[in-house]
Amino acid sequence: MVYISARALTNYTIIAGSYTSTISTFLFDAAAGTLSLGATSDAGTNPSWIQLSPDSKALFATQENTDGAIISFSVQPDGSVKQVSKASSGGADPANLLVLSSGKEVVIADYSSGGVLAFPIEADGVTLGDPSPTLQLEGSGPVPGRQDVPHPHQVIEHGDELLVPDLGSDKVWRLTKAASGGYEIAGSVDQGPGSGPRHAVPLDGNLYVLHELDNSLSQYTLPPLKAPAGCKVTPSLVANFTILPDEQPAGAVWGAGELLLSPVSASFPDQYLYASNRNVGTEIDPRGDSLAIFAIKPELKLVKQFFLGLNQPRGVQIFGEEGQYIIAGGLGSGGVKVFERVDGGADLKEVASYTGTGSEKIVSFDWVD
Repeated sequence: MVYISARALTNYTIIAGSYTSTISTFLFDAAAGTLSLGATSDAGTNPSWIQLSPDSKALFATQENTDGAIISFSVQPDGSVKQVSKASSGGADPANLLVLSSGKEVVIADYSSGGVLAFPIEADGVTLGDPSPTLQLEGSGPVPGRQDVPHPHQVIEHGDELLVPDLGSDKVWRLTKAASGGYEIAGSVDQGPGSGPRHAVPLDGNLYVLHELDNSLSQYTLPPLKAPAGCKVTPSLVANFTILPDEQPAGAVWGAGELLLSPVSASFPDQYLYASNRNVGTEIDPRGDSLAIFAIKPELKLVKQFFLGLNQPRGVQIFGEEGQYIIAGGLGSGGVKVFERVDGGADLKEVASYTGTGSEKIVSFDWVD
């Protein structure tokens, strides 16, 4: 196991996507315990899901709640971003994209139209090339209005395959590269009917899946696509837990948001999963919505419901050279907050907050490493 070096940084730059027309850059001073706005950058309509390139020199963003587009930006020295290229996502409402670890390709998932396609990244590391053919997913689930058609909600790199949680068909698709340059279905991890898989995390032969519709976290085995002879190749359910807090406001309407896995470091040798609850009902909990914290070993177990003081935390991200911080934004209200991971990661402590310009309707974060 490779551990991250001891803590050295005190100043951090975090970029945020939103349901507005701007991308915000936040500055966190760990020594002073302050979070401030560094810059806002014009980014068109709803630059919701963002991800930096591996070298942090480029940023890629979806334009959600539109006909569908992907935009690339160069990251400036002050953390602001400048648009370089833009292309159609090939469908409607792209809710997620993935920049591959190679830095040479970005894959985008269109939530409403159910397609997945890839864009090569040109030699400059930021300009989008011509897209691959679109992989059109098929399937549905039992929840009317939410599962009438496929709704891919995330793209995850796992070895030589991509994992795509599909809220509409209750599957996590397993994709591999096709001869056409796009992707093709190589298998799936089938989920409970009506569960609505939203995000997932693969780890050590297991797949942890967060479900938006039934607000659960499930653990499945994830055998290799091409397992050796005599080995089981069909994924199976290991565990399932609700992520909801015991005490809830009357009339609360829940929709699970983000699922994060903490990295391994010298200060945090044990990994935890963090699942965000989102109450989209009319009555708001004065404590805000919670982050459900799960231990993984020796078995999956809920260890804490930490109330964030934020309403609808859809954007949540772990950052820091040892993964010692979590930043979260309230899509509904509460602004943006930074929390320090304490008790080995089993608990959190608020260390900074910001509610000014640029903190509205935040959907995603990425840390400029």
